[in-house]
Amino acid sequence: MCHYVICGCTTKYKQKSLQPPVQNVYCPVCSNNVEAVEIFKKMYCSFFFIPICPVSKNKLYNGCPVCKSKFSQGEVKYCGNCRNVILSDYRFCGKCGDQVNIYEQPRQQRP
Repeated sequence: MCHYVICGCTTKYKQKSLQPPVQNVYCPVCSNNVEAVEIFKKMYCSFFFIPICPVSKNKLYNGCPVCKSKFSQGEVKYCGNCRNVILSDYRFCGKCGDQVNIYEQPRQQRP
């Protein structure tokens, strides 16, 4: 009699709100006004395709919760006038021409 055991790893993508939240941001990819979120990649050990325990958790980027497009690695640049996300190193908004603001995530202090 032969028995099979199916074990492996499963990858899931999770979203978490930024602290402090960056709300009402215009996503240029999906054209929605959204709250920017952190997108994480989590790997789980699975048994018969059911995730059992987490193996690793990596922050991928800050992005749109609707279309999962990437805004930035560590900061979200957005226009103060029209709330358009600035995807690259531009200093001015491509939608309205206004100067951009930078939201930087607070850095954790090490003991």
